[in-house]
Amino acid sequence: MSSGAGEPVPGLLREAAAGDPQTESQAFDLLYDDLAALARLRLSRAPRVTLADTGALVHECWLRMRRAGTTHFADQGHFMAYAARAMRSIVTDMARRSAAGRRGGDVVQVTFDTAA
Repeated sequence: MSSGAGEPVPGLLREAAAGDPQTESQAFDLLYDDLAALARLRLSRAPRVTLADTGALVHECWLRMRRAGTTHFADQGHFMAYAARAMRSIVTDMARRSAAGRRGGDVVQVTFDTAA
C-alpha cells in the first residue's frame, strides 16, 4: 500500500459517507493508487471475457461501496480487503453476464401457433 499508516483513511471515509463531497474526493485521491494496484491484480487473474480496464474497475468498486453505505473500517487494510471482495464480485458479475449472452441470454422466445 502506498499510503502511509498515519493517514486518516477511516475518518475520511466516515466523513465522506456523511455527505461531504470534498472529503470523499480527498479519500478517493488518497486511495486511488492502492485501489488501482488491487484492480490490476484482480484483472490479471480474471477470465478474459471481462472487458473492464483498471480505471473502470476502480470506479465501479468505489460506486458499489458508496451505494452499500459501508463506512466503518478499522483501518486501511480492512478497507482494502473489503474493496478486494467488491472487485471480485464485479468481475464475477461481468463474467456471468458474458457467459449468459453466449448461451442465448438475450434471445426472445417465441411460441408458434400450429393451427395456422
